[in-house]
Amino acid sequence: MVFFFSLILLVSGPAFSEEKYPSKPINLYIGFSPGGSTDLVARAIEERVATILGQPLVPINKPGGGTTVKAALLARAKHDGYAIGTLTTFAITLIPRQREVPYKPLNDFATIIQVGLHPLGLCVKPDFPWKTLKEFIDYAKNNPDKVSYSTTGAGTHQYIVMEWLAKKEGIKWEHVPYPGGADATTSVLGGHVTATSAAASHVPVVKEGRLRMLAVYEGRRVPEFPDVPTLRECGYDLSLEVGMGFAGPKGIQEPILEKIESAIKQAVNEPEVQKVMKGLEMPVI
Repeated sequence: MVFFFSLILLVSGPAFSEEKYPSKPINLYIGFSPGGSTDLVARAIEERVATILGQPLVPINKPGGGTTVKAALLARAKHDGYAIGTLTTFAITLIPRQREVPYKPLNDFATIIQVGLHPLGLCVKPDFPWKTLKEFIDYAKNNPDKVSYSTTGAGTHQYIVMEWLAKKEGIKWEHVPYPGGADATTSVLGGHVTATSAAASHVPVVKEGRLRMLAVYEGRRVPEFPDVPTLRECGYDLSLEVGMGFAGPKGIQEPILEKIESAIKQAVNEPEVQKVMKGLEMPVI
C-alpha cells in the first residue's frame, strides 16, 4: 500500500502561479492525540522544517474516526499552503471502503511526500501467560468475550487484522478504540484491555520489556525484534503496511508543494529526526 501517495499525485489538480511562500505560520494537522508515533515523528519533522522555511509550523492534534476527522478538516482547508497535515494509508485505502467519509480519498488532497512506514504488531503484558500468537488465539477461542484489544480506531490496519483473525478463527472479543497510539499502549499497560494491536507506539515499550510482542503484521520481521514472527509465519495469509506522509488540500500551487516537499525531505535526513524514527523502528521510505 506504500504506493498510494504516488497514485494521488496523479489526480491532485493543476499547478497555479508561484507566490512568495511562506510569509506566516503554517498549521500542521495531526490525526492522533499527542505522544503517539505519528505525533512524535511529525513534531520532530516540524521543528526542522520551521528552521528551513523560516516560519513556524503549528501542530494541531485532531484525533478521531481513525484519522478521518483530520482528513476531512484538511480536505476542506484553504488551499494556500498554510494548512498541511499528516496522512496515513488507512484514511485513503481502507476506511473509505468500509463506511462513508466526508471527503473523496483520491480527489481532495494534494499529496506532498511519504516519509516512512509504521511497524505493526500485537502486544500483551509480559506477565500474561501467552508467549506465542497461537497460545493467545487458543485462549481467545476458548474464552468468548473475555479478551479485549485496543487500537487507534475502527477501520485502521490494526483493527482490520484483529477482526480478520476473529472471523477466521471464530473468536468473540471486544475492540476498544483510542484517539492515539500512546493511549492505546497505556491501556494495555494499565490492564484496561488484554492486548493492543499497535502501530509503532508500542516499540519503545517492547524494547523496555514492559510489553511482549506476539506477531508483526508486515511481510518481514522487524530488525530490532528478530524473534517475533510475521502473521504469515504464524500460518495466516495476511500482511499489511501503514505508510505515513504529508498532504494538503487539493489546489495548492505546485511551487509551494515542491518547497514543502523539499523542506520535509531535508528534515527527515537530519540526525535528530532519524533518531526519533529509529526509536520507533520506522524505516524511512
